[in-house]
Amino acid sequence: MEQFSNITEQAIRDRVGAAALAEGYQYMYTGALTGLELNGSILKASCKGRANKIYRVQAQLGDGEIIEAGCTCPDGLNGRCRHVAALVLTWLNRGENFQRGQSVKEIIETLSRAELEEILLQIVQRRPDAKTFVERSAPQTVDKRETLKDKDYRTIVEAALASESANNSLWEIIDSLKLLGEDMLRQREWDTAVDIFVNIYKVIRIRHAKNESSAADEICRDCVEDLMRLAVGTLEEQRVKQVGDVFFHELADAIDFDGTLDKEVIRWMAEMPEKQINRWAAMAWDALHRCQSKPARRLWGMVCLVFYGSRLEDETRFKLYQEIGWFGEIAQQFALEHKFDQIAVFLDSADDYEALIAVERLMKMGFPKQAFALVEKRLETKPSDVLKEWLNGHQVQIKADQEAIELAQRMFALRPDIESYHRLRSESMRAGIWEETQDQCLLKLKESQQYELLMDIFLEDWDLERAVFLWQEDPTKISRQQSIQLAQLAEGSQPITAIKIYQELLETQLQSLVEAKISSASAAGEAIQKEIEMLVSRLKTLITRVYGAEAWTEYLASLRNRDLRI
Repeated sequence: MEQFSNITEQAIRDRVGAAALAEGYQYMYTGALTGLELNGSILKASCKGRANKIYRVQAQLGDGEIIEAGCTCPDGLNGRCRHVAALVLTWLNRGENFQRGQSVKEIIETLSRAELEEILLQIVQRRPDAKTFVERSAPQTVDKRETLKDKDYRTIVEAALASESANNSLWEIIDSLKLLGEDMLRQREWDTAVDIFVNIYKVIRIRHAKNESSAADEICRDCVEDLMRLAVGTLEEQRVKQVGDVFFHELADAIDFDGTLDKEVIRWMAEMPEKQINRWAAMAWDALHRCQSKPARRLWGMVCLVFYGSRLEDETRFKLYQEIGWFGEIAQQFALEHKFDQIAVFLDSADDYEALIAVERLMKMGFPKQAFALVEKRLETKPSDVLKEWLNGHQVQIKADQEAIELAQRMFALRPDIESYHRLRSESMRAGIWEETQDQCLLKLKESQQYELLMDIFLEDWDLERAVFLWQEDPTKISRQQSIQLAQLAEGSQPITAIKIYQELLETQLQSLVEAKISSASAAGEAIQKEIEMLVSRLKTLITRVYGAEAWTEYLASLRNRDLRI
């Protein structure tokens, strides 16, 4: 039995926390872990996480504790994630499922200095170019006369073997090198980490085309995620280029083989120095024009738009929109600039399908009249049953919308309340004429002095400016509850207005207690007293914040002169 067989659930909890432990059990019971390995005291596995992403996870166990752990998930750098919990829980409960073996790193650890030197010598003899690799891998000591330590030799041999290993043992070596790269990340050795992950990526991609090996794809994705976790701001320009080229390769693979766009990678690349973005933009532009697949061309077009951004001239950008089928974007851009004559030029050259997408976007933007006019103009020069049917259908719909709006307006005029207001708003918004309808509606309410309904509408729409203006016209026409709601809404952006409203409310309540001679022991007096306490509390917070503690003390003294119960 291994010396670390006494690992406990409490040890796992101490490492990852209670929440990750609970999720770890779920991963274990659902069979999310595959490829379970035990190499010495190190557990390894692949774990299917959320959105079916595959993560590489490992943990080194000691006597009743987790010595070290790591995972390629976003939270796994310090080994405190649910995937680590699942791995160790599986060992604790189903240890017999682990395949025993030794990793290359552990084998190297057992070799003597003389054996390590012999391995290096054999590698250099078989491949003279490996000498440069070994020299570059050797750490630069302060004193050139100082000999390398055994640990340095092991690191060099481990890296050198990566280029000599057969496919069968490649994954073992890659795992060991990835661990070394993650160690460099923790030690903030950015350049070394970049070298390790970039070279692992290149070796794997050379040996395995995408989708030829799921293990290869998984490791390449791991390298990309590790590179993303680097503190990119600390990298030199050459390193940024190196990392970005790996990302571009991964981006191209995702587009060409999977038909997907890796937004995370694009976001990272788009935040890099302009010089590098321009370079990648040119590469994307070249890929777009070399690509034969229409779906892939569309994705490459999106990449070009992200990288080039606003630097593209309008003509080039709209050609690109047409290239990738973004006809709605063409119409939207021109509509925002009120260049409807330009949309007419585009529609004249577009087919029926492209024209429909463009005018539908105008409808959604609230330009129905312009959309109808553009379709009618196009039909004059290019007859189209499709567009004619679209126009007739929408005109019938508009007529129905107008009838529904007229009915809603009559109902609101007969019985103005919040429910009839909601119906009128719904019908008008669907027809794209709510702004003008709303102005007419509010004006009629104002003329008929429906102040409380107006205030309900303003409060519901969070229209603070108009609500405050209405209250200032005549506070007596607004209910106490509405005034309190208005003051609460104003506390953040208009604290002085809120103070004024609370003071008005407090004054009227104090006056009512005096004039009506209501006892605070009665039900009515108790309700008033509670409201007074609430108002005083709100005022204390606001006055102290706006004017200071001294101002509040003075105001409180004046209140107590009015009523000793405050």
